[in-house]
This record gives sequence, C-alpha cells and structure tokens, in this order.
Amino acid sequence: MADILKHFFYTLIYEPILAVIDKELGPQFKPNVKLNAADFKLLVKIQKGEIVYDGAYFIGRFDAQSSREIRKLGGEWDPKKKGFKFRPGLLTPDLKVSISASKERQEKVNKGLMTVLGDLEDRTGEAVENLDLSLGLDNVVKGLQSQTKRVMDALGVQYKLTPDQADVIRREYTDNMELYIKTFTDEHIVNLRKDVQANAVKGFRFSELRDMIEHDYGVTKSKAEFLAQQETSLFMAKFRQQRFLDAGVNFYVWQTVGDRKVRDDHKRLNGKIFQFGDPPIVDTSAGRRGEPGEDYRCRCIARPVVQKVHKVGSEWRIVD
Repeated sequence: MADILKHFFYTLIYEPILAVIDKELGPQFKPNVKLNAADFKLLVKIQKGEIVYDGAYFIGRFDAQSSREIRKLGGEWDPKKKGFKFRPGLLTPDLKVSISASKERQEKVNKGLMTVLGDLEDRTGEAVENLDLSLGLDNVVKGLQSQTKRVMDALGVQYKLTPDQADVIRREYTDNMELYIKTFTDEHIVNLRKDVQANAVKGFRFSELRDMIEHDYGVTKSKAEFLAQQETSLFMAKFRQQRFLDAGVNFYVWQTVGDRKVRDDHKRLNGKIFQFGDPPIVDTSAGRRGEPGEDYRCRCIARPVVQKVHKVGSEWRIVD
C-alpha cells in the first residue's frame, strides 16, 4: 500500500512540478564573446540560479572557482550576508546578460509552478477518487482473514470471511484511506504554494527550490508509509475487536512485541487485562486512550481472554 501511495503522490504532485523546472533549465547560456572555462562556469551558475545577484550581492552556492572569479571581478566577501558584495557598476556585459536570462527563467518557473499548483488544487478530488487501491486492499483482506482465523481457531470458534464481509471491508478501508489522502494532499499543496512564493521573495533561487522539493518529497514518502501502516494497523485492530465481540469475547490481555522499540507507556500495559470499549491510557503525557494497534505506529495486539474475569481495585483479573 505504501508503494501505491508513493507513486500516487509523485505522479500527481512532483512529476508536473519537476517538469516545469526542467523545462526552464534546458539549454545553457551561450556568451557572444570568447570566455575562459572559469568565466563560463560562473555565468552558467548564475543562469541556473545557483548564484543570484540581488542588485548589491551575489548570493548562493559558491565553489572555489566561482568565488575566485567573483573576487577577480571586484567582489568582496561579506560573512554576515554570506555573499559577495558587488557594485552594479562592476557588472560586465556577459554578467548582465546572464543575470537577465536567469531572472527571466526564474520568473517563468515561478509562474509555471503557481499554475501547476492551482491546477492540482482543482483536480485533487478526482485524482483521489480514481486512485486504484485494489492490490493493496487484497493484501489487507488476506492479512485480516489469516490473522483472525488463527485467533478464532484458538478460541474454538469457526470463522471464515464471507464475500459480503470482504466487500464491506474494502469499502470502509477505501473510504478512510481516501479521506486521509485527500486531506493530506490539499494541505500539502497549500504548503508547497507558500514555499514557492517564499522562494520567489528570496530571489527565485533554483538550487534552494530543488532542495526544497527534494526534501518535501522525502517528507511525503514518509507520510505515505505512515498512512499505509497506521491506517492498516488501525483498521485491523478495529476489525479484530469486532470479531471478538461477535464471538462473545469482551476482554483481552494487552500484549507488546517485547522488543526495545516498545514505548514505555505500552510496556506498562503489557500483560494487563482490559475491556473492549474501555481502552487504557496509551500516552500519559497527552492523556490519550486507545486499544492495541490504535496508537501511532503501535504494534501491540489484543490477546482474547475467554476465562471469567472480575475487578480487583481498578484492574481486571482472571477468576481463579
């Protein structure tokens, strides 16, 4: 499921964004006069937006060669500004052409990105509705069937997921997942628009824009993994709980996986008996309650209790 979501986010958002940037970063600047290699590389960096001239300073990504060339032309390094102070009167004709070409491209990129993001806002809903989750859903249903059957067999209860039940599961899971995806995508596009606008205010820096998009896609891939894992875990926990209740099982033992990743609040619950519908506190700092598998990336499970239980103080105990 995570791979399906990653592909969806990439093709919907990042592919058209990168297409706009790549289109404007095509042919390199070709000077009208003969330049040495160092001068030419500096002009290319300016044209690509890796180095930006704001009317008083050259700012951006400098390597030793570009720094040396700017100093030769009269630039003075300003450690506070982290750029080279450079009077407009020192600009050579080729620098002026390169700066002008860079600004023209940067403005085109900004306009193109704003158009793309506006289009995305209009068609996100349709894209989410057309998202095919069938392959991931089949895996979820198979997992539910096998896990629930093993537990029910241990309880001595015959259980088999019917086609109608499977259809209901698919609809519920799809509706929940689509809602999460739509909400995340809408918020994300708004944030991208703000980032693009902020980059424009700073002088349309291509290098920072690319870095921002690469970082942003990394965050989105992590979100895709989180959505797939969390929604599947939560859905499975709810499904198993309902099957237990259908079988007359109202209590369970909280069971962790027992490794070092188990959070302290969940370790405290391990081995204790709880009643479905009356979940314990799973996060003491926030006071949040939940059943096993419902908390953020929780891998705990509810082990059904078929014996009679009674309450001793605030805790449930098995009747001896």
